[in-house]
Amino acid sequence: MTEPPVRLDVTALRMTPSVMRLLSHTTGRSVEQLLQSEESADKFQAMAFIELHRRHPDWSGDELWAAAADTEVILSPEPPDFTGNGQPTTVPPSAVTGG
Repeated sequence: MTEPPVRLDVTALRMTPSVMRLLSHTTGRSVEQLLQSEESADKFQAMAFIELHRRHPDWSGDELWAAAADTEVILSPEPPDFTGNGQPTTVPPSAVTGG
């Protein structure tokens, strides 16, 4: 189960309380513990877990955590791609020119 990279905006990490609970239940650690861990792998895996849950809300916590371990995380100041296809979103010419 290979996932495309997860691109996250470094200025804002968004998640729902239910995802926070699922992550904590799956790992036995709070989201705060994972994201403040001295182990960088824990931070990146937790961030990937959060994004993978958006892509695959039907997956179990264990499936998400396992997939997150092998998902590339790209941190950038750009907004994340919420389309789920990994392709940049383009604006139709008519939206720019009004034509």
